[in-house]
Amino acid sequence: MKSIRDIVLALSKDHIKGVRKSFYRENDKVALLFELLLNNASDEAIKSELKLGPNAYTTLRSRLRTKVQNYLVRQSDSPRADVLNKLLSIEDIMFTEQPVVALATLKKLERELTKYDLSNELTIVYKYLKKLHLNTHEYFHYSKLYNRHVAYSLALDKAEDLLAKYFVEYGLYYVMGDTSKKMALTALFEEMKNVCALYQSHRMFVYLAALQVFHCLYVDEEAYDKYQLQPVEDVLAGVEDIFKRYPKDGIYKHLHLLFKYIRFAYYHKHGITRKAQVVLDETNSRIPEFLIHYENYGFPAQVLIAKLQWKHFDYTLGLSAREDRLFGGFQVANCSQPAKVVYFIYRALACYHIGEYAEAAKWLFKLTNEVGFKEHYHLQLEVKCLTAFMKYLQQDRVLFKQNLTSAQRVLRIIGAENAPHLQVFVKLLSILNSDNQADKPQKIGVQIERLQQFHPLRFQPVLYLQLDQRFVQEIV
Repeated sequence: MKSIRDIVLALSKDHIKGVRKSFYRENDKVALLFELLLNNASDEAIKSELKLGPNAYTTLRSRLRTKVQNYLVRQSDSPRADVLNKLLSIEDIMFTEQPVVALATLKKLERELTKYDLSNELTIVYKYLKKLHLNTHEYFHYSKLYNRHVAYSLALDKAEDLLAKYFVEYGLYYVMGDTSKKMALTALFEEMKNVCALYQSHRMFVYLAALQVFHCLYVDEEAYDKYQLQPVEDVLAGVEDIFKRYPKDGIYKHLHLLFKYIRFAYYHKHGITRKAQVVLDETNSRIPEFLIHYENYGFPAQVLIAKLQWKHFDYTLGLSAREDRLFGGFQVANCSQPAKVVYFIYRALACYHIGEYAEAAKWLFKLTNEVGFKEHYHLQLEVKCLTAFMKYLQQDRVLFKQNLTSAQRVLRIIGAENAPHLQVFVKLLSILNSDNQADKPQKIGVQIERLQQFHPLRFQPVLYLQLDQRFVQEIV
């Protein structure tokens, strides 16, 4: 690395003027050091002139180096552009500036990019640092750094791909009911762990954290012991610490929102109601944004599922079929198929919970027009049951019987033993359809009690209706 003396002496006239303007006071010791170096004064003369000891002189030169490097980096592009944009002008710097000036600029960029863990951009910097040191013994050093960051960049791309692929498979498993995907999810989780273990990287830690929390909460609760994982609270605390250390990171400023919803999912899953309410109050208005933009890093629709499961959520304060405040202008076409399913059912059940049964049925109708269920019989049966139930509440006997008959047919295809909670619900619908009034409230009550014994294993919206004995009195 060239000394600050070499860098200063290699500056052009324009650069010298620019560095001079960057000083707050002309009699500042850093400014005086700059002028003495321009005059090529000796180190002893400078220490005598500025009355500096050896340690103070070293510190002052370091401060001047930082000042000059910051100026050079700003000049490589627009003063308002961030460090990534400054990479665009490296070619110009290499061909127009003195080598020591180019080196100072590249070393400053190296520190900034290392700070933000931007491996792709670091490979560009090391590529040119190799060129600058082609005839020195440091060429091998920068070649190794270049090769290492190329490998790390590929590993980071792999981790991002695994993260996105995991949540594609997760949607098929958790929402669409494809239980065969559980093995694929476990394999992706293990591969992600192995990739992230190759490098001590805060970005790898954050990506693995997003996947790990979902995997442990909703796919394999035994993963903690099986893989000797950190507790979720510790993982989330580690992520928050990283976000605080890198406040200007372009990705982290957006992933804040992702991990707020992950915290909500964690609190909800473990019944920590008060904390869940606090997080939800902070983030509820940003759910549409979350659904559209975050599917590469998580499964955003999980927050809607949690709200449907959460008995403490007040639907009258959430979305309303009449007002549409929360989802005004929301384009569901931008979401994945599982997310669309969750969204439409959420809208339907939100309407159901505030007594707007006709609107609920309309949302279910939109769902069947938007998503095909030919390969997903369990989900098809859930939708048939919900539609039949809404039609019963609307007192539309014709469509109620049509959907009930269809639900009974799908249940026979699946096998009652493979969908026990749906078997109970179809039995409840059959009782509602019966003209025999003898002991009807008691029979309905028995089926509701049986339904209450089930706990959702995956996305099972029939269990989110929150039926109770008060419902029996109202409906009968």
